[in-house]
Amino acid sequence: MKNTALIVLSLLLIFLCGCSGKNDSGNTETVTAAVTEKTEKLPDNEFDNKFLKIEPEELYLGSEASITSTLNNDGSKSSDYIYNNKDFFETVYYDSQGKATGYRKTMLDSQGRNKCIYTYKSDKTFNIACLNEYDSEGLFYRYYFYNSDCELVCYQVVLYDENGIDTGVALYDLEGNILDDFPDELN
Repeated sequence: MKNTALIVLSLLLIFLCGCSGKNDSGNTETVTAAVTEKTEKLPDNEFDNKFLKIEPEELYLGSEASITSTLNNDGSKSSDYIYNNKDFFETVYYDSQGKATGYRKTMLDSQGRNKCIYTYKSDKTFNIACLNEYDSEGLFYRYYFYNSDCELVCYQVVLYDENGIDTGVALYDLEGNILDDFPDELN
């Protein structure tokens, strides 16, 4: 089953690249080998759950933040609370009537990249978390999705062509099977 998923993923990557799959040396295995290496290894899941279970009162939403809002075509908006000298920023989502519909806290790593995104429902109860992993070149590598019980549910592998261009993501369950959509518990 894993080999079939890897073959499908490799073919999908070559198709998405819109190229012959050959690099300058004429070797067609370079791109597919990189994808195979990344998809064969299941997530380590060594992330400490204490970092996932951020309680609602830990949403800061401080007054000293600089706030940037984005208004959507449907009248809904989001407001980002960005803090100086903090390793996170927060976002509040509003419907078209101005009622808060959800919250997000984005933790940053030491290089200022998104490390983990925690989402909360409108009542500020923890909903899901997404951990981001980067490859050795600092590019997105995987996204790990956790449910409200802090259990790993699925993960995505970011696909790149031989030029380092992001060509999309592939979603997997914990057994390494390709999924068409997120499991219901994350929707």
